[in-house]
Amino acid sequence: MTDYTAVYLAVGLIFVILLILLFRMIWIIKPCEVGVVTLLGAYKMVIRPGFSMASPLAKVVRVDLRTQHVALPPTTFNLPSGATRISVDISYKVTEPAKAVFQVSDLRGALLEAGRKSIIDFFGDALPGHASPTDFEMSQALSVKLNLDGAIWGVKVESAVVQRAG
Repeated sequence: MTDYTAVYLAVGLIFVILLILLFRMIWIIKPCEVGVVTLLGAYKMVIRPGFSMASPLAKVVRVDLRTQHVALPPTTFNLPSGATRISVDISYKVTEPAKAVFQVSDLRGALLEAGRKSIIDFFGDALPGHASPTDFEMSQALSVKLNLDGAIWGVKVESAVVQRAG
């Protein structure tokens, strides 16, 4: 009688490896998400919601397509008319998932920084002795500026609301 223990162990090990590879290939993407697939560091494709399969060597980054909100905490800006505290609420939506993954490492942080710089630029352009812009005017100008910046990152800014914080 022959001892098949080594053969059984080898077959079992191969079965376990194949099972692990199979589970690494299966991706279930939620209805509000897409997956950006990279293979060995190169962009391959975007997978849509539902059941998908990708190479076991692939990396899938999930991107939420729902509207996201980010808020710039109240910040003091020095205007010709005096110091003013301003807060900004930005609502945005990812429109191009691959750009959102590859063009910027921290999308929320980049939007906040772009909003902060835009407010500083907006107030820097204000002339001494002139009336300071209304919150609505600042919100409109900020939305336009952020949409220009966001297009590079695959993002559409739905609204930017500027409020004076007392």
